[in-house]
Amino acid sequence: MGYRSDVTVAIYPDERKQEGYDALKVLMGTTFKDEAAPFEADMEWHDDGCVLAFNITGIKWYEAYPDIKAFLHMLNVLVNEVEEGGIEGYNYEMVRLGEDADDTEFSNGGEFIEYFMSVSRAVRMNI
Repeated sequence: MGYRSDVTVAIYPDERKQEGYDALKVLMGTTFKDEAAPFEADMEWHDDGCVLAFNITGIKWYEAYPDIKAFLHMLNVLVNEVEEGGIEGYNYEMVRLGEDADDTEFSNGGEFIEYFMSVSRAVRMNI
C-alpha cells in the first residue's frame, strides 16, 4: 500500500479580494485545468472567504510523481502570477500530515500569507 499522507491546501488572492478570487476561478478552469484535474474531487470553493481549498486524503505525496510535481508547479506559478487590471499574485498555505505522528510539514507562498491553517492531533475517548 505504501506510505500515505493527508494534504490540505488553501489558495487565496492577495488580501482576499473578490476580483482576484473570481480570476482564480477562471484560472483553475482554463490555465490550470490539467494540474487541478487529478484533485478535482478534493477541491472546494469557499466563496464567503475567497478561498479555494484542497483536502486530499490518503495520497502518496512524493514530489517526483507527475501529478504532485504539476500541482506544486501550479502553486509556484500562482504565487508569481500578475494579472492585468491590478490583480496581483496569489497566496497558498499547505499542510501535509504523514502517517507517522511526527511527520507534519507546513509550507506557504505569496506576499500576504494569513497563517489561518493549524494542526491539532488529538485523541478523545467518550466512554
